[in-house]
Amino acid sequence: MISSSAPVLSRRAVPASRTSKARCILFKRQPIFWNLDGVSFVKQIRVMHPNVIEPEPQSWSNCKKVGDHVYIAGMVALIGDKQLAGIGDTYTQARVIFGHIKNLMEAAGGCIDDVVRLVIYITDIEQRYEVWRARREYFHGHYPTCALVEVSALFVPEILVEIEAIGIIGSADLSADA
Repeated sequence: MISSSAPVLSRRAVPASRTSKARCILFKRQPIFWNLDGVSFVKQIRVMHPNVIEPEPQSWSNCKKVGDHVYIAGMVALIGDKQLAGIGDTYTQARVIFGHIKNLMEAAGGCIDDVVRLVIYITDIEQRYEVWRARREYFHGHYPTCALVEVSALFVPEILVEIEAIGIIGSADLSADA
C-alpha cells in the first residue's frame, strides 16, 4: 500500500552495461534496478574523499554505498603520500583513522554518527583505552556496536590499529549520551 507521503518515483534509463530486460527507478535519490522476475537490487556506488588515500586499482574499494548503507574497509593511518601517521602511537593512529571514517561517511551523504558498527583490530590490547579516547572525540549520542580484536600483526609492523565501519545514512540518534 502506498501512502500519499511515499516518495515520488521517477523512471531513469538503464546504463548500457545492464541487460535490456532490467528496469530502473530512483528511490530516495538512489537508483534501484529490477529484473523481469521482480527481484530488485540497489546499485553500488564507490565513495571517495580527497583526504583518504585510495588503494591501488583493482585491489579493493575503501568505501561502497548501497542504498542508505555505507561499508568502509579496514582503515589505517595513512596520510599524504602514503605516509603512516603516529608511528608507535596508537592514539594518533586511531584519531587519523576516525577522521578517515568521518570523511568517507560525509562523502557518502551522512555523518560519522550514522556509523552503526565498528570492528577494531589492535596489536596490543592494553592500548585499547587510547583507541577509545580517540573514538570519544568523534562519536556522540549512542555509540556504534563494536568488536575489539587483538591481532599478532597488521600488514606493516608499524601499523598498530585498523578499523572497519558500517553506517546507515540518517540513522544517527544524538539525543542520548551513550
